[in-house]
Formats: sequence, structure tokens, C-alpha cells
Amino acid sequence: MEENFIIREVREKDIQNFLKLRHIMFESMGDTGDLLEKSIEAAGHYFRKTIPTGEFKGWIVDSPSKIGIAAGGLVIDQHPPSPSNISGKQGYIMNLIVIEDYRRQGIGKLIMETIIIWLKSEHIEKVTLHASDLGLPL
Repeated sequence: MEENFIIREVREKDIQNFLKLRHIMFESMGDTGDLLEKSIEAAGHYFRKTIPTGEFKGWIVDSPSKIGIAAGGLVIDQHPPSPSNISGKQGYIMNLIVIEDYRRQGIGKLIMETIIIWLKSEHIEKVTLHASDLGLPL
């Protein structure tokens, strides 16, 4: 893996880049057309609301020569506390995408590890993952 990849949390200024990567992700899964465009627009509204509040956490990866080569996201849901989950918080990992030219270099693993470290730091132990066929091996 190239040593100079930089992973950072998505901030409001990164939303357009994050949306571009999300668009690529959905296209790679076969989604195209008007519904995809409408969903990207709606997701922009969602991210502008939830990134500042922390309800959605995203990470974006840059290379030395290109901004936004990969990304991953996490929704934090609040459920009622239970004996197996005292905080009631649950993570839902989604939107993991590495653009084609950068795949098979460990970047997806880097994103997953970063998300898991963050979850542990927040004491969120319940986590689910939505994976496409491409992402299942990861």
C-alpha cells in the first residue's frame, strides 16, 4: 500500500466529494438514472444536517495526487438500552467505496479499521454492516 494515503473525517466542506464517491459506489452496483440523481441530491441534504450533529460520521481518503479516492460512512442509531447494550448506541457501517484505480491496496481495510477504532473509542459495541457483493470479502 502506498504510504502517503491520508484518511480524515468528513467535514461539511467534504460533502460534495463524499457525494461523488457515493455516486460512483451506486453506479458500480448498477444504479443509474433519475432515481440515482435524486437520491444523491437527497443525501446531500441529509449529510448537511447529520454530519455537523455527529449522527452520520464519514471518512474520506486522499492520495498525494488526488483528493477523495475512497470513503466510508457510519450511522449511529440510538436504541433503548438493554443488558447486552447499556448505551443503546449501535453503529451501521455503510458507503464504503474505493475508486477503481486504487483498489486492492489495503485502502478499504484502512477505512474499516479507522471506523472500528472510532467505534471502540466511543464504546459502541453493537455494529452492523451493509456490504455490496464487491465489499463482502473485506
